[in-house]
Amino acid sequence: MLNDIVLQRARLGYDRVDMHRYATLNCGMARLFKRVGHWFS
Repeated sequence: MLNDIVLQRARLGYDRVDMHRYATLNCGMARLFKRVGHWFS
């Protein structure tokens, strides 16, 4: 029972880190595309 809770909490924490990494990557990509668009316009 306790092990399940620990695993669930660990999975939640991992998901949060994954979401944060994805958001950071998305932001970086958007910034990169904006800069590239600046060059080509």
